Amino acid sequence: MLALPGANAGRLSLVVTCQALPQLVFILVGGVIADRMSRPRLMVLADVLGAAAGTGLASMMLTRHAPLVAMCLLAVAAGMATALFAPAMDGLVPSVVPANCLQ
Repeated sequence: MLALPGANAGRLSLVVTCQALPQLVFILVGGVIADRMSRPRLMVLADVLGAAAGTGLASMMLTRHAPLVAMCLLAVAAGMATALFAPAMDGLVPSVVPANCLQ
């Protein structure tokens, strides 16, 4: 991102913060959602959301047309995807591992 025209450390920090804050705030909500719906389905949904956000960010970088607001919105989507995926995966592992292998 720092190679983009007009980019600086402040803009990079803003985009990273836009990803980290939703991840931090919605991780508990992601756990509640993971307990209420199918974990594999939620993981797929979160992966699709994260892939779409990553594709959007990558395409903006490659075209060198990356409005700050668009990058921040896509970073928020990526953070929310992680906040949904992680609790679902943590809850799925004990259901697929044999009981004698769990600590």
